Amino acid sequence: LGRGYRTFLSGSPEAAVPYFDRFEALDPWHFEGRFYSGALHQALGNDARALEEYDRALALYPGMQGAIYNLGNLRFRRREYAVAVETFSRVLAVNPVMVEALNNRGNSWAAQGRMKEAEADYLRAVALRPGYADALYNMAVTRFRLGDQIGARKWFRATMEADPGYPQAQSLADSLGMK
Repeated sequence: LGRGYRTFLSGSPEAAVPYFDRFEALDPWHFEGRFYSGALHQALGNDARALEEYDRALALYPGMQGAIYNLGNLRFRRREYAVAVETFSRVLAVNPVMVEALNNRGNSWAAQGRMKEAEADYLRAVALRPGYADALYNMAVTRFRLGDQIGARKWFRATMEADPGYPQAQSLADSLGMK
């Protein structure tokens, strides 16, 4: 497992597959091995296998927040937004202060057009981690989508204070007429 994990982290996920497969054959009941195999297959774009591995990890350790969180991200990427909301809610039941899960659940709400629910999650994430640029940025986008230019600018400025090099900032600045 260790060699496969190191190979995966070194930027060679394809080369890590045989290590994970061999480990799984030797110890199919190892929940961390299943979790890392899920992450590996998710990185390779093999969603079906990633889902299978995360489900196996959760069958062995139902409270494994990393597996639940990654499942939520996978469901979001597959545009299964309602399922992603449910999945991020599950991880928040395990860890109610996980700001990444709050932010991503907010993204799942927003993708369904449920901006008020999205805003509530982003605000909670910012309350828990005041400089969290992803949630700050998402608040700016939410306020923009709700037609609140002043609020969008306020949250955009907060994003730039938290992270001046935030990657998506330029496109939002253009939309808000800011330079």
